[in-house]
Amino acid sequence: MDLNGLLTIIGLVIAAYAILPRERRLNLLLHLGIIESILIFITLIAVHYFQFYKYFEKIGLAIELNSIEPKDISYLLIIFTILILMIKVKWGKISNTRIFKFQALVEELNSTDNHAVLIALLDRNLEYVLNIYKNDFPLQRLRKWLVPPSAISDKPKSGYQKWIRRIFYWLIFFIPNHEKRSSAAQNIIRTTFLNDQFAQSVAKISPYFGMKAFVYEMEEFTEFVDIYLRQLFKKQDSILYFEVKNNQNISSSHRYLISESNKLLAALFKDCKVAERLAVWKPIGEELIEYLVHLNKNKNIDEYNFEVWTFDKDFLKSPISIGIRFFDLMVTEALFQNIHWHMWLYYFPHFTENICRNFEPKVSDEDLKYEFPTKYSTILYSIISTQCDWIDILRDLPEERDNIKLERTDCSNENGNIIKSSIISLAQCLYTISETETIPHDLKKTIFSRPISQYFKLRNYREPYIDRYADALLICLLSGGPTGKFSKNYAQTLLLSVLERNNIAEMEVATKLINDIVEKIASSFWNENIEAITEFTDIEIKKEEKISYISSKMGAYRYKLYIADSA
Repeated sequence: MDLNGLLTIIGLVIAAYAILPRERRLNLLLHLGIIESILIFITLIAVHYFQFYKYFEKIGLAIELNSIEPKDISYLLIIFTILILMIKVKWGKISNTRIFKFQALVEELNSTDNHAVLIALLDRNLEYVLNIYKNDFPLQRLRKWLVPPSAISDKPKSGYQKWIRRIFYWLIFFIPNHEKRSSAAQNIIRTTFLNDQFAQSVAKISPYFGMKAFVYEMEEFTEFVDIYLRQLFKKQDSILYFEVKNNQNISSSHRYLISESNKLLAALFKDCKVAERLAVWKPIGEELIEYLVHLNKNKNIDEYNFEVWTFDKDFLKSPISIGIRFFDLMVTEALFQNIHWHMWLYYFPHFTENICRNFEPKVSDEDLKYEFPTKYSTILYSIISTQCDWIDILRDLPEERDNIKLERTDCSNENGNIIKSSIISLAQCLYTISETETIPHDLKKTIFSRPISQYFKLRNYREPYIDRYADALLICLLSGGPTGKFSKNYAQTLLLSVLERNNIAEMEVATKLINDIVEKIASSFWNENIEAITEFTDIEIKKEEKISYISSKMGAYRYKLYIADSA
């Protein structure tokens, strides 16, 4: 290769460097340390030597090349050096000595909000930065082993131990201390991942990069994930909405089939301990509540108070629906994976409370007669139905499973039991719905019919451990949740939801259930005059007549079943 060829190659290298994206150029510079600089310098000297080999030969400084042409050696040296540098950039690590330069670069990119370049750099080098942060290198591990933190405070108990301690201290004198470099790496992680603007940029520019934070059990990443998931929830074109909408397949055992192609959901829920550790319910739950509060301030234009969605697929375009489905995926997987925590499904009563506060239908009186007249009505039913589905998973789990062992059938909390927590949350939601005056009475009955049906299903399984859960469900329904509230509206809706069932196969269970409800009504309202706890709200029922009146409704229910049986 002559001089013109050499210049051509150098020109091509410079041109290629110039058209590289900035993050690639910066990444290249980060990997050019002292060794790489020496290699480039030696290569340049060698190439010039072989280019001017004839002149060095004349002055007696030539080496024996046998039959090899000097220009060929120059070409091979350039190719070899380029290959070494490419390998270094592709698979090499950021060395301890380069971490300070990387820190300065990160601070510059953060200050200029050039997050696209910063994300690309971190995507390539995050693992190496974390190793420096943790000081996780052989010599540093040896240093900690020789003199662990406990040895500093513990006094040697014998002369022998004193001599051993002195030898160890003498040895670590020769092992470099990289605490300053570790502090620099720590500063990179903190200034970047605790930056709200950076988290927003990740959610927008490179959402799958944010999933790298799921792996590391560090406070900085936990806080980052909180901000990151909030941003995904706010953006209706984010991967969160896309993956939830495209993950609706359910197996025969009520379990969602989470596809590996849905990377976000798979990363969070394939091992639900990840979701538990990161407390992913908090950002989604709080952002959903904030969204509902915002809608409350703009009730006149609240789309959820208008007609229901035309197509089922439109249901999952709503932030509320996405939030509910996200919890459904999380809690369902936690149940099947034997997680001993309720995964904060208790956000559901808060969702219900805010929806009921916003519930002011903007439809005609005729439309109000429909089963689900507004979008809010569909969402309320979905909230109740989802919790009933969690309860129904009970039949798909083995009785010996730890996270479904029921300690008590009352309405007290058992935070490690998801089924019991679902029952308590369900009763709270139903009570809130019953007390909301703007919700049509027919809609209340439709919503209440779902948990009543679930109660009958539990009884029909005829398994002793499932029967105990049926008892717990009944007690919580009759208590209106852990607060023990049992209002007239709630009693009326609950009783009518049972009375309107006409399945002859359920007669025995239904009759006992009605008796239990009547006894609860009697004990709760015995000493006052109240409106009828029936659909005939204009009839006044005095305490002497109350039991006989409601019992007559029970008799009518039994007669209806008798007629159906005879037919």
